[in-house]
Amino acid sequence: MSIKTKIKTLTPVQKKGTSNTNSSQETSSAAPKQPFNLKIIKLRLTGLTENYVDLEWDKVTDEDLAGYVLYYGEESSLYYFSIDNGTANTVRVKNLRPSKTYYFVVKAYDKSGYLSGPSNEVEASMVKSARSSYFWIIYIIAALLCASIGTLIWYKKKEKNASAKLA
Repeated sequence: MSIKTKIKTLTPVQKKGTSNTNSSQETSSAAPKQPFNLKIIKLRLTGLTENYVDLEWDKVTDEDLAGYVLYYGEESSLYYFSIDNGTANTVRVKNLRPSKTYYFVVKAYDKSGYLSGPSNEVEASMVKSARSSYFWIIYIIAALLCASIGTLIWYKKKEKNASAKLA
């Protein structure tokens, strides 16, 4: 039986005197409000490394706001990666692996280094549908079939011209 724990990562902003390795910083009444309404605004699947997702959330209105950190990973509530996004409330996460599902949350941080609670979690599946895969298979078969028919027609014309010259 294995027990899963959250990975320890460096945090972009910290309160003085806290450890550099704990991603779950203390929140207090001084912490900024948590971001709300995290949503996917665009999802691009190429099947290679150009997969990306664009995310957006409602801005936090605290005067002391210093920025946002996006956390994401391949399991719900277990985030292996983070992006310090500054004060922008949209972000593009690039180079997502195909055939994987990613989970995202965002936290706000203030000038003192306090982190807010997490936003709602959103999920982005980088899995192409079987329907799009079938399209490419059919497209390739059709292209090969057309090339073969074209080659046969050319060969028959060449053969007919050669037999006409002999007669």
